[in-house]
Amino acid sequence: MIATHIDKAHYHNHILINIYGIGGHKYNDNYTTRRKIREHSDRTCLAFGVPYIETNRKRGMSYGEWLHHKRGTSWKEKIRREIDTLVLCCKNFDELAATLEKRGYTIRYGERPAIKAPEQQRFVCFKTLGDDYTITNIGTRIIWKDDLGNASLEDAYNKGQILTICFASIIAELAKRIVDGTKKENKREEKLPYLPHNDRDVYQLGAQLALINRLNIHSIGELEAKMEETQKEHDKAVKEFNTLTAEQHRLDDLLIQYENFRTLDGKSHKTLAEKMKLQLAKQSLSRHGIKSL
Repeated sequence: MIATHIDKAHYHNHILINIYGIGGHKYNDNYTTRRKIREHSDRTCLAFGVPYIETNRKRGMSYGEWLHHKRGTSWKEKIRREIDTLVLCCKNFDELAATLEKRGYTIRYGERPAIKAPEQQRFVCFKTLGDDYTITNIGTRIIWKDDLGNASLEDAYNKGQILTICFASIIAELAKRIVDGTKKENKREEKLPYLPHNDRDVYQLGAQLALINRLNIHSIGELEAKMEETQKEHDKAVKEFNTLTAEQHRLDDLLIQYENFRTLDGKSHKTLAEKMKLQLAKQSLSRHGIKSL
C-alpha cells in the first residue's frame, strides 16, 4: 500500500509492505530490495510525467581516474560502456559475461568478483565501477530493462497487442537514433554515458509501457475504458471525500456550540450577546437531536 503525502512542501510516499508475499516468501529489507522499490516508484512517476528525485549513484574517483576519464583512456570507463551496451541486449548476467569473454574480457569470480579488459594489466572489482556495475545490480538492470518494454514484438503481434507494438516500435526507433547519434541528448543522469537506458524519453515511454502491460491494456479502446473507469473511481472518491469533509465541518460546528452552551448555561449574569450566543447553541444542539446534556 502506498500513501502519498502532499501536505508538505516535499511530496513523498510512505510504502506499507506485508512482510510475507502471497507465495509465502518473506520480504528482506536490503539494498537490492530497496533499489527495486525505488525503481518501481520512479517508473510510476515517469509514467505519469511526475518529476522524481535523481541522485548520482556513481562512486567517486581519484584524480588519476578522472584524468583518464576526461581523456577517454580510462579502463573503468571502457568496461562501463561495454557493460551498458550489453545490458540492452542480454537476457541475464551469464549471457552478458559470456559475451564479454568472447570479446576478450576476463572475469574472475569469488568473494570479490573482478573484470579485466583486453590488454589491461590488472583486474578491476565490479563494485569499484559504481553501484550500477555490481554483478547483482547488472542483473537487476537487465530485469528492469526487460520490464520497461523490450517485449517480443512477434509475441505482441500474435496477441494483437496494438499499444505494445506502438510503444515498442517508438522505443526501438529512439534507441537506434541514440546509438546512431542522431537524437538530441536528453539524459536521465548527466554523469552516465548517453545510451538508450539513460535517455529520459526512452525511460518514460518504457515506464508507461510497463504500466500498460501490467494493467493488461492492449488497445486504444481498452485504454479509454480504463481511463473512464479510473475517472469514475476518482469522481466517487472525491464525492466521498467531500461528504466526509462536510460532516467534519458539521461536527466541528456542533462542538463549538456545545462548548458555548457549557460555558454560558450555568452563568448567572449574561450580557445580551451571551444570551443570544446561548440561544444559538441550544437551537444548534436541538437541530442535531441533542435535547439535554
